[in-house]
Formats: sequence, structure tokens, C-alpha cells
Amino acid sequence: MSVDQGEGVAAPGGITEPMRQLPVPAAPGARREVSLVIAPRDAWTAGCHVRGRARDVVRSRNASISTREPAEIVVLTDAAGVLENAGIPGAPQRGEALRGRPVRGGFRAGLADLKGLDPASPEAGLLDDLPTVRLISGYALMMEAEESPSPPTGGRRAPLVGICSGWRADGVAVQRALAEVPLLGAAATTPPLESVTGLPEAFLEEEPLGPRTMRRRRVLEVAPAHDGGWDVFAYLRDSHVDARGVEHGLHEYVVTASADRGDLRLRSVVAEPRTLPFRDCPLASPNVDRLIGMLAGEAGSGVVDRLPGAAGCTHLNDLLRTFRFLPRLAAMVERGDTDEH
Repeated sequence: MSVDQGEGVAAPGGITEPMRQLPVPAAPGARREVSLVIAPRDAWTAGCHVRGRARDVVRSRNASISTREPAEIVVLTDAAGVLENAGIPGAPQRGEALRGRPVRGGFRAGLADLKGLDPASPEAGLLDDLPTVRLISGYALMMEAEESPSPPTGGRRAPLVGICSGWRADGVAVQRALAEVPLLGAAATTPPLESVTGLPEAFLEEEPLGPRTMRRRRVLEVAPAHDGGWDVFAYLRDSHVDARGVEHGLHEYVVTASADRGDLRLRSVVAEPRTLPFRDCPLASPNVDRLIGMLAGEAGSGVVDRLPGAAGCTHLNDLLRTFRFLPRLAAMVERGDTDEH
């Protein structure tokens, strides 16, 4: 057997069907838009530079727009995932309070202790993403190793066994890791986001991506439904730019849901995987119906409780956890916040 070629080992078998066009923003409706850029400190194993921006946008029935000033963070982590620096232009004292904290287990719970941090704010959402930023940077390391003319061999293990559907104990990712063969198949070339969003004003302004960087983008939208409830749309895309400057998709999901008007209790949830690295990753998507009946505001812990381990997907769960921001966005629509700035 030639382990370098993966002979006798199942192919990754992921999905490569990236979105070509997102829905036009709803009017009336409210959206939260998020963009994070992740870059290595010389090498991905040395830590990461992270720059994040997020904003809330409200549209009235006549399509007039009110855009909140974007929240921003600039973060530097070391090789162990500890925050060496956390710059928050709007609240430098909170950035200083985060210095020295490890971006892993317990980090999200610790955000509740940050003085003055609104847990439903765009800033809180950006900080909540930092543990996953460290995880997806590991995929960048894998992608770049497999693009190398002389990829490293030997010693490859599966440290994330059971963390999600893609890394289930009997899944293809773990099999390939144990066989010490390249984990990832050919990545899908990702269409530019501006062609996906359709309108120049449909997403916040982003900086260009350089070679060997990653980007996480998200959209969360709520709009009044014809039946008196709420319609929900959510989108996530993680991508990597290779050494030649070509952007490739890694994780991409579309989620649609409906909720009651008053308490935003979820009536339906449907997840559509579009780009994923392993054939076992999409197995998590049908399980999202476990969220039916949950209050959207409880999604922070409720998603993890209902979709633990191999029942969920780390990246899908991250998107679903943002449902806790829906009450804030829905309130903006109800108030007609298009006159506020």
C-alpha cells in the first residue's frame, strides 16, 4: 500500500457546490453581517493575526437603510492560542482585560465577565468567534501542507475525534488521518463575495485578502413573514487563499428557519450544506430539526445541548448559535430603526 496516494483509503468525498447568489436583503428586515480575516504569524503553528468587522443593517418597507457603525477587533494569538493582544477600538479597556486569555475551552463563558459588553452586540459576536478561528486555521495548515511539492508525512493523528460529524470516530477524516495520507481533496474555487451578494451595499466593506489567509463571512437576517411570524436566513462561508492568490471554499452553509412573532420560538429549521471537506460532514444537517421549539434567544447553549459531538458540525453549530442575536434584530425591525444611526 502507498499511504502517500491513499490507496485503499476512502476519498474525502466532501461537497463543492458554492453559492452563486444570495437572496436580496429583505425590506423590511434586519441583517447582521460579519467578516473575519485570519492570517498566520509567519507560520500557522506560530499563532494568528485576526481582524474582524461586524455591523447591523435595518431596512424599512420602502427600502430606506440604517447602518450601524461596524464593530471591530484586531487580535494576535500565540502558538498556544493565548491572546497576546486584543484591540477593540470602541472599548480598549475590554481588549486589555482579554490579554493573556487562552482562546479555547472556557473563553466564551468568560466573555460574560467583561464589563460593559452587551452579549447581543456585534462586538460580542466577533469575540465569540475566536475559538473557532483557531480551529479553522488548522484547516489552512492542512491545505497548505497538501499544496506543497513535498508535503510532510508521518505522525499525522486525528486529535479532534468525535468533536463533530466530520470527525466522527468511524468517519473518513479519522481513517485518513490514521493512515497518514492527505486529509483534504480538491477544494472548490469560490466565487467573489460581491458576485454572491449581488448589491454593493448588501455586505460590509472588506479588505482584500492576501495569499495564505483565511476569511469567515456570515449573514444573519430576520424579516416579517406573511403568516405573522418571522422568516430567518443565515449564511456562513469559510475560505482560504492559496499562495497564488486563488480563493477556495472550505465550509459553506445556508440555513432557513421560521419563528413565532412574539418570543421567536423556532417553528422550522433547514440546513443546506454547500461546501464541506469530508463526506461525513453533511450528516449533521438533518439533525437541525432538533432545534424546533427552542427559543432563538437560547441558541447560545441550546444548540450545543441539542447537537453535541457527531450529531452536529462545529461550523454549522457556530452559525446556528448566532440565532441568539435574532431577538435584537427583530426588535430593530419592530421599532422601525431606520431613522436611528
